[in-house]
Amino acid sequence: MQIVVTGLIATYPLGGLSWDYIQYIQGLHLLGHDVFYLEDTGNWVYNPELSTFTGECSFNLQYLDAVLTFGSISRLIIIRVMVFPQPDWRIFRTYRT
Repeated sequence: MQIVVTGLIATYPLGGLSWDYIQYIQGLHLLGHDVFYLEDTGNWVYNPELSTFTGECSFNLQYLDAVLTFGSISRLIIIRVMVFPQPDWRIFRTYRT
């Protein structure tokens, strides 16, 4: 079965919040499902290095990459990053396991 898990891993790149979502991704993967991760908040991302929300998302995408690479379980990650005044759709990375 193909399952889409949504979350906020890149939007709020904080350890505890990341594991809230990654546990579902990993559990479903271990049960044999094809798991896709989708993040589409339409909001600016929080950057803990700057302690503020920002439209610049390179830190957040690197964090998301590290979290999902660690689990090496997701197939497709779609991030919608809010770039004022227009949202910008980006396909961040495709994983093959």
